[in-house]
Amino acid sequence: MLISVIICTRNPRSDYLSRVLEGLRRQTLELNQWELVLVDNDSDEPLAGKIDLSWHPLSRCVREEMRGHVPARLKGIESSAGDFLIFVDDDNVLHDDYLEQALEIGAKWPMLGTWGASITGEFEVPPPTCLEPYIDGLAICELDQAYWSNIPVWTRATPYGAGVCVRKEVAASYLHAARETPLRRSLGRSGANLGAGDDSDLSWTSTRLNLGFGRFPELKLTHLISARRLTTEYMTSLFAGFVGSGIILDHLWGRPVKEPPLVMQVLSLVKALLRGDKIQRMIAWRSFSSKRQAWQLLKTNAGSDAPRGGPALKATI
Repeated sequence: MLISVIICTRNPRSDYLSRVLEGLRRQTLELNQWELVLVDNDSDEPLAGKIDLSWHPLSRCVREEMRGHVPARLKGIESSAGDFLIFVDDDNVLHDDYLEQALEIGAKWPMLGTWGASITGEFEVPPPTCLEPYIDGLAICELDQAYWSNIPVWTRATPYGAGVCVRKEVAASYLHAARETPLRRSLGRSGANLGAGDDSDLSWTSTRLNLGFGRFPELKLTHLISARRLTTEYMTSLFAGFVGSGIILDHLWGRPVKEPPLVMQVLSLVKALLRGDKIQRMIAWRSFSSKRQAWQLLKTNAGSDAPRGGPALKATI
C-alpha cells in the first residue's frame, strides 16, 4: 500500500466533508494505490454508516473516544497501512493530482520525512477588514517556490497540518513520542480549546530520524473557511493559543523556557493593553491566560523528558 489518506473529524459540516470526499474521488492516482481512513473523533452521532465511503474499496471508519486533534491523529496512524500518510482535515479540498504529486515529491526528496502544501483559502463570507492582518493564522499560504529545512524551528519550510505528508517511519516515531510524553498530547485543538503546535511537532519529528521537512508549490489544496472562524472572538483565541502552545513546543524541543516573575508578566500585559488596538488588546489578554496555563502544564509535567530534535544542520529555506 503506497498511501494512507487520514481524515480526522468531529461533528463535521456535511457540506464541507462532502467537498473533501469529492476532491478525493477525483484524484488521478488509482484507488488501489491508496486507502482512506476516516477517524471519527467522538462525534455526537457516530459517523460509521452515516458517511458514504462505498466508492472507495479500501476505506474504513474508525472511532477515537478521546477528544482532540492529537488523539485523533494517533488513532489514524495506528489504523493505517501506507508507506506514506497524508492527513486531510475535514475542510481541505485537495487538487486532483495531490496524491500523485505527493508520491513524486516523496521519491525525489528521500531526505525529507514530512512535506506540505501551498494552501489557498475559500471564505464562506468575506473576512472583516480588521481581521485581514491575521488571516495567515488560518493556515493560508500560497507558495511560488519550494522550502525545506532540517532545523526544528518555525520557518516557511514547516508544513501546516492541512494535507501534510508523512513517511511511515516518522509517523511511528511521533506515535511513540506522544505515548511517552503526556505534554505532546496537550498540543493541538481539543473542543473549544484552540491549541496549536501539534503540526510543527509532527513535522519536526523528521529531524529525530536525520530527515528534513518542507513545503512545495506543486502540492495544492483549498482550505474552506467557515464564517464562524472569521470573527474577532475566534481569531483572538486562535492567536492566544499559538502563544501558549509555543511555550510547550519550545520545552519539548529542548529550547530554554523560563517563566518570568508574575509581576513582569502583568507589566507586559498592561503595556500591551495600553498600546494596542482592540484586537491586539484581546489577543494580549487571552495570551496572558494561555501562557499561564502553559506554565502550569510544565510544572505539572516537570518530570517528563523533553525529546530533542535532530542535528542542527545547515538548512535551505
